[in-house]
Amino acid sequence: AVCAFCEDAVGVQNAELNAAERAALGPLQRRPLIKDGASKWYHAPCLALAPEVTRGGGHVFRGVAALRRGRALRCATCKGRGATVGCGLAECTSSFHAPCGMFRADCVVDEQADGLAPTLHCPTHRGRGTERWVACSVCDTWRRWKGPVDAIGEPLVAGEPTCAELGGNACGTGADRLTAGEVELDPRNVEASTAADPAAIQAGAPPAHALFGLLPPAAPDAPPAHALFGTLPPAAPEAPAHALFGA
Repeated sequence: AVCAFCEDAVGVQNAELNAAERAALGPLQRRPLIKDGASKWYHAPCLALAPEVTRGGGHVFRGVAALRRGRALRCATCKGRGATVGCGLAECTSSFHAPCGMFRADCVVDEQADGLAPTLHCPTHRGRGTERWVACSVCDTWRRWKGPVDAIGEPLVAGEPTCAELGGNACGTGADRLTAGEVELDPRNVEASTAADPAAIQAGAPPAHALFGLLPPAAPDAPPAHALFGTLPPAAPEAPAHALFGA
């Protein structure tokens, strides 16, 4: 039996996968996915990554539509037909077999909500997806991951990788640069990635307001403030009141 989605993917059918890749692809499955009058075998990621496919109520929809569309499309990696996974950028014409995109093409994959298929971005447009990072096991330098990923984009890291294995650089040299859009921001200062002084952050900067920067120091024993107009005026001393006519 072969997967109906990647049966023409040369590297997959020739078993050119390592143990982590085979585990991520998973075993062949069979369910009422009908094509040409017969149910078909498939890998779960191959079905999941086809953009037509949706899920709901325990059912899978439009799997056959994905197979029909893929018949005429060649994989940008292995050149075989049946490339059902397109780049997430609508204008891009690159298509892949799911395992070719996951394991051999330096693509990025992002999981989607509401039963929609995960989105794959090709190497040219990977910046539109979510980059993954892996730390060197020797010097703890973070490197941008461009190796194989699973069906939701998580790196398939074998063993304890070094800088040389992750990016071709020796430990401590040529660290990959973060961009503002992919930094995990420090909750103490949401502008830390682009505006704040790194030395101040490391020294323990005071907490920041999410929109307006550093909070001003609180005045000691400040009187209560009106919500709109600032400090309340001092209260007038109370005068004795007439029982009927007021003060």
